[in-house]
Amino acid sequence: MRRVRTKLRWTVIIGLAVTGVFFIVRGLIPTDTPTLEGPNIIVVTLCSVRADRVHEDYGRDLTPNLDRLADQGWRFNQAYTNATTTLPAHASLLTGLLPDRHGVIDFETRLNAALPSLPGVLRLYGYRSAWGMESDRSRIAGGQSSGVAPAGLGQAQGFLDAFDTQFYLNRDGDGLDVFKSWLASDSRPFFALVLLRSAHVPYGDGEPFEEDLDSRVTEWLQPPAVQRPGATLRSERSPAGDREARRMREFLVELNTDEAVRRSLDAAYDSGVAHVDRLLGQLLDVLEVSNQRDNTIVVVVGDHGESLGEGGRLGHDNTLNESVIRVPLVWSDPEGDRRGLDPDRDVSLVDIMPTLLARAGATVPVGLDGQDLGSAVSSDSAMAAQPVRTQAAALPGMVQRRSVVSGTRLDEVLSSGDLRVMFSSTDGPVAYRRASGDLVEVALDSPAVQALVQWKQRADQGRRQGKAERVTLSEEAIRQLQEEGYW
Repeated sequence: MRRVRTKLRWTVIIGLAVTGVFFIVRGLIPTDTPTLEGPNIIVVTLCSVRADRVHEDYGRDLTPNLDRLADQGWRFNQAYTNATTTLPAHASLLTGLLPDRHGVIDFETRLNAALPSLPGVLRLYGYRSAWGMESDRSRIAGGQSSGVAPAGLGQAQGFLDAFDTQFYLNRDGDGLDVFKSWLASDSRPFFALVLLRSAHVPYGDGEPFEEDLDSRVTEWLQPPAVQRPGATLRSERSPAGDREARRMREFLVELNTDEAVRRSLDAAYDSGVAHVDRLLGQLLDVLEVSNQRDNTIVVVVGDHGESLGEGGRLGHDNTLNESVIRVPLVWSDPEGDRRGLDPDRDVSLVDIMPTLLARAGATVPVGLDGQDLGSAVSSDSAMAAQPVRTQAAALPGMVQRRSVVSGTRLDEVLSSGDLRVMFSSTDGPVAYRRASGDLVEVALDSPAVQALVQWKQRADQGRRQGKAERVTLSEEAIRQLQEEGYW
């Protein structure tokens, strides 16, 4: 009997210990001895910035600050988003999970608070955290940054729950003093996530690349442009949706046949990218003057790209073409080691969380979709390469919808080197290979394609789908999303 009681006692003790670790990893129980010696971390997301617009290889020098940062660290040439819109992309970045695992696929879903998050895990190790966003609605007065929290990345979606504070910048950089004051207010290490969005529709004013934009481009970039045309799109088809689809087709014809339209649209987009880079430079300057740069990891990544007519598409919503899924990724670590690093390795947003946690000396939650990229530069371990998965809600037509219904299937593209295999919920798989910068269709029965198809089949066996809570946005939140260009 005593032996049974002893066995039962140890079973309970072990069970409690395992449960404690489970909740600690999820940020529900504080640790007694947090580590305070880790590096500072700032992740800057560049909304809608395409990979082909950065670096001096592009005809216009749009990103000198990003390029300078890459010279101090390293640039990943084959980086991809895991989602094609801002909300699910940031959910993947913060959780290390793909959209089918975290369940956030549109503005009316809320991130599950039980999921381990990057700021939540770092908090267990003594980190403080701040969320910053470039917002046209921000108001800067008396050294304070105020304004309603962004509707699409705010309290309704659960993204701000894990952060200690928020601050907002306007397009002139006002609000950076608030960030600077926050840096100086506490000696603990910090984690900051800052979203810069000048490259999001309606882009920039075209200068200095074109003084006056073509009137047809200016008209197109006015709401609704490639935004959602209104509440009537809750149904699959509507008069408003038909009008916008027709307007998009007409603009695509002008874009593909009139060089003035093409030149003007590129100027608008490029000026937005250049402005994002200027704001990035100002953020880096704040780190320098605050004496924080030498102990701060800086990661700059696109949340998704932007289609400027490629494949007959404009914008990015639920678009899985190359211009949308491939993004810039630059990593600068004062103590980073480039030995063994493959800049052409396939990487994605879900890799950022485990890599940063491992670098900070924190416990990496089990079961993430991402990998610790730091193991690729370790002399005593090797990281098995795996394809990158990008997922998007399977919606018909060219016009974005306000919301997707519960249970909507996800289209997906697998990227591995120069090979792409697209899995459509309606049309089945199609394979492409990059050749001389273009994607050309290849046979599905080729060994390389079949290897990717089989990898996906194995990866999906027993894969549990995530469930995100549905939320109903207020009319004010919808209006705010429209003003921010997200609706």
